Amino acid sequence: MSEYSILRDRTVPSVRFVCLRAGFLALLSLVLAVSTSWAQSGTATVTGRVNNAITGNYLTNAKITVVDTGKTVFTNAYGEFRVAGIPPGEVTLEVFYTGLDVSSQKVTVTAGETVVRNVSLNDAGRYGDTADDTVVLDAFLVQATEQAADAVAINEQRFSTNLKNVVSADAFGDVTEGNPGEFLKYLPGVSVDYVAADVRSVSVRGFGSAFTSVNVDGNRMASAASSGASRSFELEQVSMNNVARLEVVKVPVPSMPADSLGGSVNLVSKNAFERDGAEFSYRVYTSISSEDLSLGKSPGPSVEMSRKIRPGFDFSYTNPLSSNFGLILNGLHSDQFNEQHRSRASWQTSGGAVASPENPYMRTYTVQDGPKETQRDSFGLNLDWKVAERSVLSFGYQWNDYDSFFGNRNYNINAGSNVTDFSPTYTNGRAGAGEVTGGMSFRNKFGTTNHANLNYKFFGDDVEIAAGAFYSYATNKYRDVQNGHFSGVNTRMRSLTISHQNIDGINPPDMTIRNNAGADVDWTDLANYRLRSVRAQEFDSWDEFTGGNVDLTKTFSGLGVPFELKAGVNVRQQQRDIIRRQDDYDYLGPDGVAESADDSALPFADTVYVNQDPHYGLPSPQYVDPYKVYQHFLAHPNYFRANVNNWQNRAQNDYNLTEKIEAAYIQGDWDFLDGKMKFLTGVRYEKTNIDGIGFIYNPDGHLDANGNPLTNDVYTQRRLQYQRRAARVSSDYDGLYPSAHLVYNFNENLILRVAFAQTIGRPDFDEILPGTVIDPDDTAAAGEPGGDITVRNTGLKPYSANNFDVSLEYYFEPAGVVSLGVFHKDVTDFFGAVAKFVDQADLVAYNLDPQYLGYNLSTTTNSGDAQISGVEFNYSQQLVMLPGFAKNLSVFANGTFLDLKGGVTADFSGFIEQTANWGVSYGGQKFNAKIKWNYRGEQFRSFQSAYGPGGAEYYDDRVYLDLNFDYQFNSRLTAFINARNVLNVPQLLQRYGDNSPKHTYSYQEEEFGVQFALGIKGKF
Repeated sequence: MSEYSILRDRTVPSVRFVCLRAGFLALLSLVLAVSTSWAQSGTATVTGRVNNAITGNYLTNAKITVVDTGKTVFTNAYGEFRVAGIPPGEVTLEVFYTGLDVSSQKVTVTAGETVVRNVSLNDAGRYGDTADDTVVLDAFLVQATEQAADAVAINEQRFSTNLKNVVSADAFGDVTEGNPGEFLKYLPGVSVDYVAADVRSVSVRGFGSAFTSVNVDGNRMASAASSGASRSFELEQVSMNNVARLEVVKVPVPSMPADSLGGSVNLVSKNAFERDGAEFSYRVYTSISSEDLSLGKSPGPSVEMSRKIRPGFDFSYTNPLSSNFGLILNGLHSDQFNEQHRSRASWQTSGGAVASPENPYMRTYTVQDGPKETQRDSFGLNLDWKVAERSVLSFGYQWNDYDSFFGNRNYNINAGSNVTDFSPTYTNGRAGAGEVTGGMSFRNKFGTTNHANLNYKFFGDDVEIAAGAFYSYATNKYRDVQNGHFSGVNTRMRSLTISHQNIDGINPPDMTIRNNAGADVDWTDLANYRLRSVRAQEFDSWDEFTGGNVDLTKTFSGLGVPFELKAGVNVRQQQRDIIRRQDDYDYLGPDGVAESADDSALPFADTVYVNQDPHYGLPSPQYVDPYKVYQHFLAHPNYFRANVNNWQNRAQNDYNLTEKIEAAYIQGDWDFLDGKMKFLTGVRYEKTNIDGIGFIYNPDGHLDANGNPLTNDVYTQRRLQYQRRAARVSSDYDGLYPSAHLVYNFNENLILRVAFAQTIGRPDFDEILPGTVIDPDDTAAAGEPGGDITVRNTGLKPYSANNFDVSLEYYFEPAGVVSLGVFHKDVTDFFGAVAKFVDQADLVAYNLDPQYLGYNLSTTTNSGDAQISGVEFNYSQQLVMLPGFAKNLSVFANGTFLDLKGGVTADFSGFIEQTANWGVSYGGQKFNAKIKWNYRGEQFRSFQSAYGPGGAEYYDDRVYLDLNFDYQFNSRLTAFINARNVLNVPQLLQRYGDNSPKHTYSYQEEEFGVQFALGIKGKF
């Protein structure tokens, strides 16, 4: 195997890192020197736990203030607090938590004594006399739980030093498949991307999913990213059932990773000490698609009959077995069926006598039927052990399994690359130039994720120590031939005269299809088609994270103002391995002639998936059975001819990568003006090392020194030209990332936040792994450019950003918030997309064969600077001030609006400039309801040079409406129903340029039906 190495920015440890490391070691020595003296002489200590009297849950970040001294502490993740240094005598403790009554506790302490005082917070104004807790729990359990969920989110934001949003797992109602994206999409600044009906990835403040990290308890979770070379975290293989709340950090502090351009997501696990006693909660339900409401079996998604109404369940068991040891067990199984209907109109913008971007014609209409089934299973275990009074050892493990099958079937009615005449409402194809093709994508996608972490925490009077290690491993696989079928089977009927009449956007036109004899041809009858080609696509990939951290916090109380100094080190390593096998075969049949009369597709007809409505008012077509075609392949392999590009496809999609990030930080946190103002600042150092392996494309690899072919076999020539895993790229770079956060409390309810942070955006893996991807266009007309070339820029640098945030927040009583913020990001070395036709200079620069002259060339460069500015608002409130039933209403609304600026090549693909959410909920004694709207503005997807100046592809804006309804019979039994995308709003894709006529904007529409879940839930 030949190999070359590209070295970029390789440096020895910098002077600034040596200084930072020396400072950290000095701090470590200081902390260790003072950490053995926990108590202050002549003072007392008060400890305890704070819980919600209604729900029984212990409260994180409850605020405890010693009124006499002004000293303030907050409860930890277990609801525990510890106030040291209290002078002897009677003192008053004030305990505050958003949404609950303030508790005032008189405590008498003596020097050297530790007093235990547990506190239960209630809201007698809303729930009445709570002397009999059992009655309260029975009558108000659902209402109290959901109101407490709102309070958790607001309380976390209220007392956070940095800017973030928090949502409890109970806040937005039931999502039966457990996809966290269905919760995250309602938070300000967050947008999610759908693939078919499922949320696959998440973005914050417009930055693509590759720049939005997803963590579990602060540690990266692995994601095999659909066997792609992407940093994107895919939410398919993680379950909400293991999560207590979700945090979206908008501006990081030094103790957090610096790769947080728009923000990061943290899934906070449930802990075993969140309750005082054992609890078992459950849900049992059925998942129903509006596309098929039959109770019996019906065709699809494969070539067999199956039920479309499917059962699911989840549970969570919490048991603090003792005051020192507890566990949580979580489990989930969901099974869903949904449809994907697609209608597409493709417009020809070049070729022929008169077609142009300004005057295109509709060439091809496509309809697709895409049933899909998805099963998710997850298991989670959390163990918490108090190894000593002030020390906790925690272990968390979760296993998530994802298994889906999709059977996409499509037909394409193509009038041809040259037509006789056309207008916006019709296209008349040239005689014999048209064709109708049938295709499919039949694949099984599955994978598992294993994530484990071990953490130790010590809570001293003025010193805290946290240390941890984690391991995360995810796999992704696609299978077809191993399951007995091809992933793709292509059929075709040719030499047709096709006209499209009454063209109306993406709706099906009236189509006339005639053969050379002038007779009408039925495009839905498989007898008219010839078997053309087949494809096998089997992918394997895995992603692995390992890492650890040590953090030390020291509180200084004798410096005039309360001061906290924190420092730590963190190391994480990611490994990704990708193997993508794609094998294409042309069908020659028994006579060895492609698409002859002997190659009829009718013998391979699917006899089960028949008479299925393709939607859009079209008749039901016949489809090919890919299982039958594969059996034919096994019986007669000589009827099939391997495509010359098979080895090329394998080589250019075979990668391995290792990335190691070493970090150290130091930060200080001050309280000024008796706690009215907080200031946190510090700096983080990160060093990144990347080693990647890709392929080498050498157009002369099949020639000897004299320029003569080493072999005449075209398959061997491709192997010599495309050398698998033969190119290596190595690079490393480092940087300092300072940040500063100011929080000013005008009063208890009005808070100003000002923040600054420097962050980094590392290039996606598929942009820096070596290789040149060549995709010939087999359908291009003679004499036209023949395809696309993508050159990966291994020298692409990460970009960095200076982030500025200002936010003003007002908190309502008992629970609510309204905030308005502005932010600005100055980005340097922003990525830009270069798209052009290959010229002579490119042949030399990128080592391309002359045959690729005129191809479309794409690559990515550091194009300069960009600015991303935005306005963000957030409002949520429980309307307890209203009379009668209205006091049980809660409302929320939020939105984010971006302004993007950059050079002409700046690539803002994936950005959504406007997002918004709003909704209302009712929480009565028995009945609860939530109505929620999610708005996604127009999303830029990619440049489309074929559409002329400004040519691009966009997802159109859309609004989804989701509903949740509960009826509580008692504390142990509640019936529920929820519905997602109730109005069945389609997903519309548009393609157009600056001069495109408006009637050509719509390119593709997809609709997925409404997903319902009906079931029961409860707690014991």
